[in-house]
Amino acid sequence: MNAAQSDLQQLRIKLILFKSKVRSAVYGGTPDEAFLSPGGPVSQWFSTIGGVRYAHLPEFTTMARLYKELLATANRLISLYRSGKIEEAHDGLQEIDKLAEQLTRLISSLEVRLV
Repeated sequence: MNAAQSDLQQLRIKLILFKSKVRSAVYGGTPDEAFLSPGGPVSQWFSTIGGVRYAHLPEFTTMARLYKELLATANRLISLYRSGKIEEAHDGLQEIDKLAEQLTRLISSLEVRLV
């Protein structure tokens, strides 16, 4: 596995964990505020590894935009849950899945390009 594959695999794993934490939070678990914040591990990947090694690639710009949208959506769903709009929060998980899938496709595309 080369460095790019390792970097992108790290991002995939962080993304899976992100989705899991969002799902847990809107099904009554305690939200992991640190993980689901602009300073969380996925955000850090984009500002460090991604920002240093891949920022010059067009896929990276789209990936970063999608992640910001994913983060905002996650926080909106958690807010909905906290305000008692539980079904609306549950329904919003489809949007999380859609954004995460788009991001995963871009990660794969970038990986193919770099290998």
